[in-house]
Amino acid sequence: MKNTRVILALGGALGLVLSSQLAAQEPEDTVRSVIESSSGVMAARADRSVAMARAEQVRLGEYETQLDAGLARRQVRSADDSMEWQLGVSRRFRWPAKRQLDLDLARTESALAQARYVLSWQGEAEAWVRLWSAWSQASALVEVMDRRVEAARLRRDAEQVRLQHARGRAVDVDRLDRDLALARASLDTSRQSAELARLALEARFPGTAEPGLAEGLDTETCGDPDAGEALDTAIALSPALRVARLELDWADLQRRRAAYDQRADPQLGVQVFQERDGAETGLGVSVSLPITGGLRQARLVAAEGEQTSRAARLASAEQALRQTFLTLEARNLRSGLRVEQAGEALSAAQTVLDRLERGRDLEAVTVLDILEARTALWSAREVEIAARAEQVEARLLRGILLQCVLMPGEANG
Repeated sequence: MKNTRVILALGGALGLVLSSQLAAQEPEDTVRSVIESSSGVMAARADRSVAMARAEQVRLGEYETQLDAGLARRQVRSADDSMEWQLGVSRRFRWPAKRQLDLDLARTESALAQARYVLSWQGEAEAWVRLWSAWSQASALVEVMDRRVEAARLRRDAEQVRLQHARGRAVDVDRLDRDLALARASLDTSRQSAELARLALEARFPGTAEPGLAEGLDTETCGDPDAGEALDTAIALSPALRVARLELDWADLQRRRAAYDQRADPQLGVQVFQERDGAETGLGVSVSLPITGGLRQARLVAAEGEQTSRAARLASAEQALRQTFLTLEARNLRSGLRVEQAGEALSAAQTVLDRLERGRDLEAVTVLDILEARTALWSAREVEIAARAEQVEARLLRGILLQCVLMPGEANG
């Protein structure tokens, strides 16, 4: 138990240090720096380095020069012993068309590695938006529930005073006690939810559980294009589609490479030798060519199948992006309307409650009327919180897809 407290204390201290450092930065710089250091982006960066190294291997080729040397002492009957040696150099060569394909493959794999990195970065940015939005909404709900408890307590105390002066009823005090207990239970539940949301956010993106951080991100640069124009922009800039297109290009190059590999690469060699203690010397040239069989044909069939699969995945990825973006557009419009409607409902609920409160003071309104009006008020506030959270989340997710907010500093390959 003691160790647990120490760990929690250290974690809290670390969170405070990170928060103080990040607070001095602009909101987008703060979020960007945390995303850059996230495990997902770090893994993607390492994968990119590995892919770049593999692309360099393809560019250099797998064939190496081979050196062969031999030394022997020959014994011949009725003759003196003699020394002989041989030295040879050989290397397998790529046909020019195959070599060009190798270079094209190397360039494609380099571009694919960068595109996958950008795609991973975008995925982490979207994950941050969702986690922060969930925490912000839960935190705002805690504040509302806290005010609800305080309002319930004040109303219960006021009714208790009325009862003491023989102007109220005990059953009304009991009803208000029940309302206060329910409000406290809701507050405890909302606090637990907010803490769980905070832990999830801090575990993946430390130091970003800061109020107003997402609202501080500038999405004005996204403009307000119509849905069709915005969708075209999202499709053109999408790292997911870029990855899918490059994977299709890579599969096509692999198919062409497998087709060219039906003609095997030759191996050329040069040998020099000396026999009978130098009495006999020679120079030779050798050419060897593998006899191809069914294996190379099977590789070609597999490459053709991979190309067909990649083409289908590209079509599926574009369809998924269209659906995702149009859903975000609908959410963006719907959330804006919901915020307006929730604001109107909240204003109306507050007006009703204020009138009933005044009527209660004049003993013209029952406690049940007050409780009903208060329930409507708190429900309207919860709806408003949810609508505002959805509006911020949808706006940021749309901005990420349009690459006008929370994009990596490196170019999209």
